[in-house]
Amino acid sequence: MGLIRGAVEQEAERAGGDEDAALKALIGRAIPDVMHLFNETRATARYEYTAYPAMPDVLHKPSKREPDQIWEARPAYNNPAYSLRAPERKHQGHRPRRQRRLPLRAQGLAPDREAGTHHRSDGAGPKRCGVHLITPAEWAHPHLPNPLGDRDEPGALWITDATLRLPLRLSGPKWALTEAPTVHESWTSGATENFLDALRKLLVAARSEAIAAGTS
Repeated sequence: MGLIRGAVEQEAERAGGDEDAALKALIGRAIPDVMHLFNETRATARYEYTAYPAMPDVLHKPSKREPDQIWEARPAYNNPAYSLRAPERKHQGHRPRRQRRLPLRAQGLAPDREAGTHHRSDGAGPKRCGVHLITPAEWAHPHLPNPLGDRDEPGALWITDATLRLPLRLSGPKWALTEAPTVHESWTSGATENFLDALRKLLVAARSEAIAAGTS
């Protein structure tokens, strides 16, 4: 916390009371500051963070113009019951409904994760993370966006662990909205989310402190 407070105080003093200038300077140094905090929160870690793990072929782009083989699952939802237009008079009925497209957050590669070991069957698990070749189950809910997005091509596809978690969750006993996808093979390594846990807690605490002090 002292590193965060020190950075704010330093830029505030340097800006001579100009809050906009201080904020601009803090934004400019945010990434190196956070990476420094990341190293500090891992001072007692047992092994080093690797920034550039070896990648399997499915993550390499075939050419400059072609993407890799990973489907990033960009769901979008059309609500046929919603319209920006007011209805006509009762005897004329309603105008045609205008569909509103609701883009949802894309689930790309999760931060700080690796894909290192090849599994010829299901390699998914709470302690492993990477990419998986799956055949998704049928999504029979037109009133809800498909968790895998608007995919036109049927059959198997490569997805990340972050994308796989959603259909697995929706197929569980709590929601039971679909069947679990079939995982054919996986490229995974040990999940490294815990690397960021101490950093996440630190940033949450700093944000809460700033809100309480009215300086957020």
